[in-house]
Amino acid sequence: MDIVFLLTVGIVGSSVLAAPADLGEPSGSSNFQDALLGCKDNPADIYFLLDCSSSVWIVDYDKQLEFVVSLVNHFHIDPNATRVGLGIFSDDFRPVIDIGGYPDKDTLIRAIRATPYLSGNTYTDKGLRGLRTQGFRSGVVRPNVTKIGVVVTDGRSRHRSNTVAEATLAREENIWLFAIGVGDNVDKEELSTIASQPKDQFVFHVASFSILGTLAHTLAISTCNLHQPQADSAVCGQKTKADILFVYNGAAMSSRDVGKVREFTRHAAGEFSMASGNVRAGVISEGCQGGDIELSQYIRKEDFVKALVNQPQPSLSPLLKKLRLQGYDPARGGRRFAMKMAVVFVDDVMTPRDDVLYEALLLKYDDVLIHVMAIGTNYDMSEIKQLATSQTHITQLASYDDLLDEKIRKQFLDKFCERKSVMCYTRRPLIATKNHIFIFTLINRNDIITRLGHVIHSYTDVVISTGSRGDEPLVIVGLPVGVLAMPADLVKPWEYDGIEECKNSRADIYFLLGSTSSVWIVDYDKQLEFVVSLVNHFHIHPNITRVGLGIFADDFLPVIDIGDYPDKDTLIRAIRLTRYLSGNRYTDKGLKGLRTYGFRPGVVRPGVKKIGVVVTDGPSRYHSNTGAEATLAREENIWLLAIGVGGNVGREELSTIASKPKDRFVFHVASFSILGTLAHTLALSTCSLHLPQADNTTCRRRKKMDVMFVYNAAAMSSRNINKVREFTRLVMGEFSIASGNVRVGVISQGCQGGDIELAQYINQEDLAQALVNYPQAKLDSLLRKLRRWGYYPAREGRHLALKMAVVFVDDVIASKDDVLYEALLLGYEDVLIYVVAIGENYDMSEVNQLATSQAHVTQMGSYDDLLNLTRIQQFLYKFCERT
Repeated sequence: MDIVFLLTVGIVGSSVLAAPADLGEPSGSSNFQDALLGCKDNPADIYFLLDCSSSVWIVDYDKQLEFVVSLVNHFHIDPNATRVGLGIFSDDFRPVIDIGGYPDKDTLIRAIRATPYLSGNTYTDKGLRGLRTQGFRSGVVRPNVTKIGVVVTDGRSRHRSNTVAEATLAREENIWLFAIGVGDNVDKEELSTIASQPKDQFVFHVASFSILGTLAHTLAISTCNLHQPQADSAVCGQKTKADILFVYNGAAMSSRDVGKVREFTRHAAGEFSMASGNVRAGVISEGCQGGDIELSQYIRKEDFVKALVNQPQPSLSPLLKKLRLQGYDPARGGRRFAMKMAVVFVDDVMTPRDDVLYEALLLKYDDVLIHVMAIGTNYDMSEIKQLATSQTHITQLASYDDLLDEKIRKQFLDKFCERKSVMCYTRRPLIATKNHIFIFTLINRNDIITRLGHVIHSYTDVVISTGSRGDEPLVIVGLPVGVLAMPADLVKPWEYDGIEECKNSRADIYFLLGSTSSVWIVDYDKQLEFVVSLVNHFHIHPNITRVGLGIFADDFLPVIDIGDYPDKDTLIRAIRLTRYLSGNRYTDKGLKGLRTYGFRPGVVRPGVKKIGVVVTDGPSRYHSNTGAEATLAREENIWLLAIGVGGNVGREELSTIASKPKDRFVFHVASFSILGTLAHTLALSTCSLHLPQADNTTCRRRKKMDVMFVYNAAAMSSRNINKVREFTRLVMGEFSIASGNVRVGVISQGCQGGDIELAQYINQEDLAQALVNYPQAKLDSLLRKLRRWGYYPAREGRHLALKMAVVFVDDVIASKDDVLYEALLLGYEDVLIYVVAIGENYDMSEVNQLATSQAHVTQMGSYDDLLNLTRIQQFLYKFCERT
């Protein structure tokens, strides 16, 4: 095994070790000693490369050398076992000790301690080049022995791109690289680009040189456990460098089908020549289905339905975009001169089709060969042909079961391994479509008639001019390979005055301003001017928009009652005369005043929306009281917008105050000087809010009820998820949401597996193990989330409301004990669990244990039954009648 240490160090202040606590020396650990015994039987060539720049004080430089000594003391130094070399760098690289220059430990340690101290700049790239070309030069290192380099740095390289390139070249020569950062100025991202994969094994960070030695034990074990890649018998890729990524949309597949894709990938990778270093394989599969909807995030039935229907669908396009932008990135193991290949799995029509094909076109333009595995009968063959590099890059399978057929796998590998010896795509100007979008070659410049809403990617020499299509202004972007046309409003910021939009918006609005000692008087005036700028957008009139104002510090002080000033001019004068208080920040008292006094009966108008705007520059004295008062206000159908100003504001507290969704009702600015920039956005937000409309539903109309729908989206296909969502929409239509009695939410977010970067695993065994051990999305995590957060007051759960959950199950329960344990805990917290059991694969005894009782179980023959109105009515009768 050949090991190289590369240390880059600088001056740091006192701080704590930013690494796991178990990095300390284990006292008499037999496991630790056993691990180090591996150093005797695992030959290695090790090279330390130390940063010797001016940022390193001589006393810290000596600590670096002692760190190397402490590591050497763990190794079996012998010409036939572990050999060590050392080099330093600053403005250039300087070799100090050749690998094997000292055959015994004592003389080696004396030589290390005699290493001279340089000074200069931090040219990490030159250090890495010296490590590779001189430290591990031919004739010095031994064949078939593990080569390891250790890099320690306290900051940033002078030329980061060169550093990344040199580290990539070193890793491509099968040199394992450890990167160690010291102090607060270290560039952690650069450490990751230097080190081998996985990062959690090869990247380390400590707070100062004084504790650098605490890493010695961990690094000793890590280096001793590394192995030189073994030759394999695989022939696929023996003569060609190839970076291969398998791409599948795990969020759109069932768990069973995902397992078959992983098994296919595992077998296919087993035929790649990975040990030779020619082939690197990775996976891009991470995708989530939909997401959660919190209780009372939408208090209008129409808004809830719209959100449910418009939940993000799993799409192949973001995965292809991720493949293009990150998959072959050198920092993630991609190699500059390797052939770039992708195996993409498709089992349905593409959505959105044009986005997917557009990303595929850009990938092809970047010289990526795309092989498509078309599975089943639901896909569109014309789309598949456009997605793949050519028709010969398509493999059709009747079902996911075919992925496990050894004969079919061999046919795929024969085609795939032969195909990748030839580059089947040549670079050419783009002519593509994306919805109504075209990219034209320069010779077709006069033919530009539509627009492009896509970010320009990886082009230089951009020329911008203006044009039009009829009355529509366009911005024309000329590129070396083509021309883009996009609407002018995508380039020019949209300007909104708000007056026309708010002209007929009937609302009672109350501003609650912080007037604490932390707000300087000059900032307080800016706060008042912010209110004035908002008022200027409203149609102030007794029958349209009316405004009130209160301030708070140690207590709440009302200033302007809603409707006190019927016209805009007198209202603005009154706002500017608002007095300044001082004191502590009792936001809870301010919210209580807003609710009980600002919106008191007799002042607010019935049938008019109520909106509170809270401005604060810091956390409340009593966070729990603040959350409780905000909840009470929202329960009285007051929309709350929370605005934080400055660096001391509590973002979490803003979220507990504001209505949902947070991205619409929570705002933050860096200072009072720019608070006014929010005026346009807030005017639009307030004018677009609506008063909840009454409905004629009767399901639990007289009872307060918080209902959560729970389904494991990661374990379902896209089609089945859509049926669950439609069932939820139809059932929810019978709930008395407008009355405020019933609140509805969804917990569904779950991801299938994750990504594997190129070169994260360099041998088939490790890659196969990673695929087998991929994290599975399980129901227990969703039930735990339901228990901890689903009915939480900060997420609109109500203390005295009946807590109910509708859980969908379609298979035997994975991690059965964990799931039933969570169900038991939910029962202790008085949550009624209704189970909708779908299909034939579930275990009825498990379903009965999951549900509150057998009477809380509804069985459906298939997902299609979720859309059957008779079955829906049967469920509703049971659900609405049972407590």
